[in-house]
Amino acid sequence: MSLIYGFKYDESYPSHLFILESIGRQNVNSPAYQWDGESRSGNSVLLQVTTEGSGMLQYEGETYEVGKGSAFLATIPGKNRYYYSENANEPWSFYWIRFHGLHALTLWTEWLERNGPVIAMSKDSSAFSLLTRLYEDASSGSLEDAYQVSLRIYEWLLALQNSMDSGLPSYEAIPDEYQQLIQSIHHSFRNPVTLDELASGMGVSKHHFCKQFACYYRDTPMQYIRKRRVEEAAKLLRQTAWTIGEISARTGFDSLSYFGKVFRRYAGCSPTEFREARGEHALDVLKLI
Repeated sequence: MSLIYGFKYDESYPSHLFILESIGRQNVNSPAYQWDGESRSGNSVLLQVTTEGSGMLQYEGETYEVGKGSAFLATIPGKNRYYYSENANEPWSFYWIRFHGLHALTLWTEWLERNGPVIAMSKDSSAFSLLTRLYEDASSGSLEDAYQVSLRIYEWLLALQNSMDSGLPSYEAIPDEYQQLIQSIHHSFRNPVTLDELASGMGVSKHHFCKQFACYYRDTPMQYIRKRRVEEAAKLLRQTAWTIGEISARTGFDSLSYFGKVFRRYAGCSPTEFREARGEHALDVLKLI
């Protein structure tokens, strides 16, 4: 099974954005599946994460097995080759994302030099969750403009970098009460809440709560909530005709000026600029079966 989504940008897309070239999900079981990085055109980076089975990667003279719960990084073009082994005894299932722009190549080069080409990425990690959500939105046709896609890639990269930089604990190692809190945040982020209220709800001091939350999620609790609010605001700016003020209120911001400041910090532009760019930088999505 192959579900591949490619993206076409108009010639006027902003140079400061991440540009998504393709995202997909595949299940392969034939040695005919192989890619040689040195023979591929383009100037982009790729991450491919295994969900079942395993594949093989050759990188700078070394051979790696990329099994379940791991991913590999590659540059295109680049000195890499990945393939389905003729000795494999089960299909190789994976997601991948390919993109370019900003400092993507510099970032990939740094990560390859520091961490090597194969990294851990479990199904329960934030990086995996954000990647699969991006894929699902591509498959539903809800990715419609370049700014929104760039914002989503940026958020995913932050989660990926955090996991590599600090060795985040596995999902299983995070206490149940913190897992439940994250689920609650994703459902009720629009509601006003203070740090004191969150800490009290967990039955710990504010200092202890912030320290533990940052250990598990590499963000302060309020930063985590603000990112979720900005993501929802970007969606509403794209999908509705509500005013900026209405969207600010509906996503939990207590003032329009603060909403504008936070949105610009994460999206790189104002809410108005984001909305106006929707038509100018719309995307054509191609589904390839």
